[in-house]
Amino acid sequence: MTENNPRRHCARCGQDLTREQLICHRTYCSRTCSNLANSRCTSPVRSEADRFWEKVDKNGPVPAHRPDLGPCWIWTASLAKGYGQTTVKKNGRKTSVVAHRLAYQMIVGAVPLHMQLDHLCRLTYCVNPDHLEPVTPIVNSHRSWADRRSGLNSMSLSPKRSAEPPTRGKYPRSACQYPSRSHVRREPSGE
Repeated sequence: MTENNPRRHCARCGQDLTREQLICHRTYCSRTCSNLANSRCTSPVRSEADRFWEKVDKNGPVPAHRPDLGPCWIWTASLAKGYGQTTVKKNGRKTSVVAHRLAYQMIVGAVPLHMQLDHLCRLTYCVNPDHLEPVTPIVNSHRSWADRRSGLNSMSLSPKRSAEPPTRGKYPRSACQYPSRSHVRREPSGE
């Protein structure tokens, strides 16, 4: 290349520099690499897998209904609708993915086409691939329905103690004796 910038790779991460970066005599591929290299931070750039496994507690509880499965691996970071959630870079963009699916892909391999991962432990934020089984969407919904009918709570590891169905809404039925104003039928004003 030129004598001023003999480098073809980022001085921090080793990524190839683009033609424009080479023309501008850049040493780093991004501001992040430049800032990290020029700061006093000496930690190496971590891979996505390292960052993922830092958020997993492999000493979780053993499911009471399936002790043969062993301990759950609990996702300790962000949750969305009860499922672990993380972001990964895909085609240069960050996208949100469910954590148990990513863990399964890292350890076992790709999830078969048109299949969902069913949590055998019934703990939705468990990322242990031994607790995940690829099933069709119909089987997955049937199992979920059967668990609700049998009283197995998906957010705990033991059956529900109460046989009463949960109340809907913010308040129990006794507190909602009167309908709201929008549901009150009004009489016509004319006689």
